[in-house]
Parts: sequence; structure tokens; C-alpha cells
Amino acid sequence: MKVSPVNRSRVSNIVVMRQTVIGGIDSVEKPNPITALTNNPSNFSDNFWLSNDLFYDSLGEKLKEQHDFQLHESPMGNENIDYDKEDDAILNFIEDIIKKYNIAIDYMKDVDKKAKTDKHFRVAKIVTSHNRPLSNLGITTDRNYHMSLNKEKFLLTSKKSPHHMKLLLDPEKGIIRKIYDGFKGV
Repeated sequence: MKVSPVNRSRVSNIVVMRQTVIGGIDSVEKPNPITALTNNPSNFSDNFWLSNDLFYDSLGEKLKEQHDFQLHESPMGNENIDYDKEDDAILNFIEDIIKKYNIAIDYMKDVDKKAKTDKHFRVAKIVTSHNRPLSNLGITTDRNYHMSLNKEKFLLTSKKSPHHMKLLLDPEKGIIRKIYDGFKGV
């Protein structure tokens, strides 16, 4: 039996219509009106109070650390240096970098011992070639290529001559960038 194209579409339409069944329609609930926000402290969420407590607890710890640092760990000479939050942030940043550098150079020395290479000298050469600007900022190196920071000299120099800070922190040509590239190249 031959089915013409006209009959084929009719048969197809009949089959499709018989297989399509509408199960039902659910109605949409009416939305509640939106209330205006008010600045009422009783409306704060639990997340706000948790983060608020965490923030003020860590702030209290930082203030205590700063107070202890200024009273006990930092005997000042005749120079009066006014500390502010930015100075603390810079000091913490530089101390963190020096700590990471010292750990990395020690690790590199251990790897060089095991591999019988001397790749740590590449990074050490970068540091020794910048000894003068680093020492002007109060950053010194010992014979094991470890860095240490004189906080008072660093803050005094950074306030009196900001170009020294640019030599250290410039993202393209700064000493820290050169040391980073030295580690990355090894």
C-alpha cells in the first residue's frame, strides 16, 4: 500500500495529537507585597552578628599586638616616629616577604645539597648586588644570605626618602620583583 505525502502528514498529526495529553494546570499564587527596608538593628541576620564579632575580636588582637610591639619590642632612639595603620601594614608586609625569602633560600640550599647544584647562588647574587639600597632601608643580609629587618631604620628611611621604597616595591623593576623572578627562573 502506498501512502501519499498528504496522507503521511495526516497520519503523523493524528498520532501526535493522540499522544499529547494535558495533565492539569496549577495556578500561580499571588505574590506578597514587598515591604520597604528600614535601618533597624533588630533586623540584622545571624551572619552579620557572627562576622561582626569575628571582626572586632581580630581587631582587638591586632591592637594588643601593636601595643605590645610599641611598648616592649621597639625601643626607640632619639628619633620620634609616628606609627599609623599604614606603617604597620607595610612592616607586616615586608617582614612576611623577608620570612618567606629566608624559608625559600634555605629550601633551595637543601635542594642544591641533594642535587649537588648551586642554583641558590643565582638568587643570592641578586640580593648581594642590591646590598646598598637594601641596607639603606634597614634590610641586611648575613653570610648565609638570610635577610633581617631593622624596623626603626626602615620606617625612618621610608618616611624621609620614599624613592627607596620605590626601589624595593616597584612591580616591574623593584628589588622584590627581581628576587621573585630569580626564584622563578631557578
